[in-house]
Amino acid sequence: MTTAAVEPPGPWQTATVVQVRQETPTAKTFNLKVFASRAGQHFIVRLTAPGGYRAQRTYSIATAPSGSPEIEITVEILPGGEVSGFLREAVEVGDVLKVRGPIGGHFAWYRQPALGVAAESGIVPVMSMLRHARVLGQPDLFHLL
Repeated sequence: MTTAAVEPPGPWQTATVVQVRQETPTAKTFNLKVFASRAGQHFIVRLTAPGGYRAQRTYSIATAPSGSPEIEITVEILPGGEVSGFLREAVEVGDVLKVRGPIGGHFAWYRQPALGVAAESGIVPVMSMLRHARVLGQPDLFHLL
């Protein structure tokens, strides 16, 4: 992985939920219709309550860049988590979320040989990089430990 300048996150945009998948008892993957660019980047998801209260959290992109207008984020459901709890309990296919991104360049993967080391929810951006190497037809460029 190489270091690159971090681009500003850009304006808030809408992302439509096109699929929800339960991964484990404490993790769900949300397929969102919104563009992404580099493996290892992330989006901020912002929720606004009817009274105006806002909560936001950052979630890594789990999919490889493909030019498709869809990405996946995998969310660890935390006990008492404002955003993860709402995503688990209330978000369904067809819902629209406010997102900002893609963000990040310091930990993005730029198609150079690399070894990713990750555990628990930290595996999400590394999986994006691994999947990207496979999409490129060069699985030996990125290994996961």
